[in-house]
Amino acid sequence: MSMNTKDTLEGAMKFPSGWKYVQLGYISNVGTGSADLQDAKPDGYYPFFVRSEKVVNIDYFTHDTEAVLTAGDGNVGDIFHHVKDKFAAHQRVYVIEPGRQLTGRYLYYAMQAMFKESLKGNTAKSTVESLRRPMITSFQIPLPPIAEQKIITAFLDQETAEIDEMIQDFQRLMTLLRERMQSLVDSTFSDVLGGSSKMKYLISGLETGTSVSSAKFEPRQGEPGILATSAVYSEEFDRSAVKSVDEGEIPRLTCAIRENTLLMSRMNTPGLVGKAVTVDRDVPNVYLPDRLWQIDLAVPRYLYWWTRSNVYRDEVQLLAVGASSSMKTLSQQDFMSMKVPIPNVDTQERVAMSLDAQQAYLRENRSNTLQAIALINERRAALISAAVTGQIDVTEKRKSVAEVLEDEVGIRV
Repeated sequence: MSMNTKDTLEGAMKFPSGWKYVQLGYISNVGTGSADLQDAKPDGYYPFFVRSEKVVNIDYFTHDTEAVLTAGDGNVGDIFHHVKDKFAAHQRVYVIEPGRQLTGRYLYYAMQAMFKESLKGNTAKSTVESLRRPMITSFQIPLPPIAEQKIITAFLDQETAEIDEMIQDFQRLMTLLRERMQSLVDSTFSDVLGGSSKMKYLISGLETGTSVSSAKFEPRQGEPGILATSAVYSEEFDRSAVKSVDEGEIPRLTCAIRENTLLMSRMNTPGLVGKAVTVDRDVPNVYLPDRLWQIDLAVPRYLYWWTRSNVYRDEVQLLAVGASSSMKTLSQQDFMSMKVPIPNVDTQERVAMSLDAQQAYLRENRSNTLQAIALINERRAALISAAVTGQIDVTEKRKSVAEVLEDEVGIRV
């Protein structure tokens, strides 16, 4: 950064007296780790920092110092650790040791606030896939006197601890919402809605799709497409998960997706085999792949909710077989022989409608909670940025950000 540009930035920021912009390479030592991921030991004594937020363990150390660590590739500009004493760092983790003009904690917050944005000048891409040492050493960091750095970090430590506790509360609420829905499903089917019988007496038809060569891109308008197995991975049918079919394979397509059916994964990883979604609207010119079943029955949503029950999931895990632990198959014969509560159609509809209504209510709560978490994270980032650039007086008496956010988000946890 040229001197004129630096002066412009300092002027625009209206830095407090005694503050300046300094290239990080002049006030810190920038190196990398030397440990390899294969050296990680679950019972290792020393923390081992790799290219993720998760810290693992190792039985030796590569550094004995105070430093800020950041990933050299992968989540560039998103992950930072402030560490002291003995630790190990991966070969592609940068280790930034602050000099005498810089405290490690202030550097940690300044990099969180400003480093990723600074990378946008180094590449035409919106994200940087690989970090180079000059990108760190040339990073322009706002530098207050040491005494002010300590005041700022003490303020941020207290404020962010309260904010992070608030985020954890909302994350626990998300978990509770998921658990509540699961409990509702399980309790509904445990109330013996009717005599249990084999699956074959509930459903009226089952079709398997075709294995064809396909591309990753979507078909052009009017062209036939094959449904991706990922269409059944989430709670609702993903209509956009459609792939283009090679022209020579089109005659082999046999089973068109129809509305008012249930789609189920018959072959996948253990956690995904047996997952199902309902098709509530017509999906023209889209065909079933061989890893999915299309099932006809009177009330598709009733069977959908049964597939969300723990009783069903446990039985699928027992019945699914395969030579590989990463790929299991549920046979049609085993599926048809599974026991399922089969009340009359009116009761099936009532069950489905009741659980749909509960799901809608909990989804709204979940959506509000996610919005609250996003807002809190946004305010957290803004607070750190304002503090490390001198835009707020951290010694001024004010309500904590957490208290302000409690009023703003409007949700109590």
